[in-house]
Amino acid sequence: MHIIMSVTGDEVVPVELTSFTAQASNRNVVLNWSTATETNNQGFEVQRNSGNGYVSAGFINGFGTTTEVKNYSFIDRNIEVGNYSYRLKQVDLDGSFDYSNEVNVEILAPA
Repeated sequence: MHIIMSVTGDEVVPVELTSFTAQASNRNVVLNWSTATETNNQGFEVQRNSGNGYVSAGFINGFGTTTEVKNYSFIDRNIEVGNYSYRLKQVDLDGSFDYSNEVNVEILAPA
């Protein structure tokens, strides 16, 4: 899966996101993503939606400009039972940004 994040118009935010996954582990959500290339990447705001709109769950710094594959991970801890959607807001050094596709995960009650 290759997703080139872009903003409205002809301007392209130059980060090539190659994967984005979410996995529930007890009451934590583990998010992993990779980029193939980055240009002027300040970082990624991790956003969570429990049905009432997206809120910030944290921020992971980017690598600026690189042509090397970079792997990222974020753990959203102590999440209540329920269904959640996550997305990444990729932010450039100049303030340009765009959103990734959503990934969904369900936190189940202990058996």
